[in-house]
Amino acid sequence: MSWLLSISYALGIGFEVILLFTLINGSGRTYAAMIVYCAFLLISTLSDVSMWFLVGRRTNAYFNYVWTAEFIRQTCQLGFVITLVSQALPSTRRATIMRALIAGTAGLVIGSLIIYHVPLISFWLSKVNRNVSFAAALINLVLWFALVASRNRDTRLLMISGGLGIQMTGDAVAQSLKQFRFTFQIADFVGAASFFLCLFIWWQAFREKPESAGIRTVPGSV
Repeated sequence: MSWLLSISYALGIGFEVILLFTLINGSGRTYAAMIVYCAFLLISTLSDVSMWFLVGRRTNAYFNYVWTAEFIRQTCQLGFVITLVSQALPSTRRATIMRALIAGTAGLVIGSLIIYHVPLISFWLSKVNRNVSFAAALINLVLWFALVASRNRDTRLLMISGGLGIQMTGDAVAQSLKQFRFTFQIADFVGAASFFLCLFIWWQAFREKPESAGIRTVPGSV
């Protein structure tokens, strides 16, 4: 494992543990979906490290694992964004909008898996992941603009959405940089930096209680 990737994994695990500890022991306990998603991120990172050492980077097993794991991460991220939308919606309209949103995203994921299916997993899941990532970014962008325009602004939810937006933008830039050999290494740095910045923003959002930080919590949020 290269020293740069080793440092990246170590920092990622450290940030994820700190964030998860802050959520569980602070006001983040009212955000069950946030805790579950952060726990998933930690397990995902530990799984990446384990597979690297157990099967090696240049094996077919690792190659298949990378694409499958990325699909699972993108899908879980999409699901997490949908839970954020649910928290931001008024209770009178929540059920109808959420049913339509869940049905639409489920159709997108399943439809992409069927339409783009080819024997080579990299060709197949690269297109599926692109669609899922775009859907998550679009929904999160709409959520962020809605939160900014709201009179009763939920600052904490705004920070969560903003952090996700930074990470998604960094991922998109990184994927573009990977198309060129001379910027391939820079791509890994950009992707890792945007992820760490997202975790830092989330940690800042939950490191203080809503009363002391002047943050309004959505009634009935989970």
